[in-house]
Parts: sequence; structure tokens; C-alpha cells
Amino acid sequence: MAGKTKRAALVLMEDQKKMLKELSRSRTAPAREIERAKILIDYADGISIT
Repeated sequence: MAGKTKRAALVLMEDQKKMLKELSRSRTAPAREIERAKILIDYADGISIT
């Protein structure tokens, strides 16, 4: 069983999270930006990024 991560929690303001969600659904933004937005959203929600 994996242990708890030692990474700091990521706290996003509502407007930041909204912007990241919009970016993650974009069809015109570069793929790397979309992927990073999805990773940040998941990390802020407590989902493992490994």
C-alpha cells in the first residue's frame, strides 16, 4: 500500500479553477497546456498525479 504524499497541497481559487477547467476542455489550445491544466485540476482535487 502506498504512503501519503509529501507534496504540498495545491489550493486554487474559484476563478483559477474555472480557467483551468475551460482550458482543459479547449479544442484550440496546445495539447501540452490542456494536459497540464488537467493535471493541476486533479492534483488540487487530491487525485494522485503518478
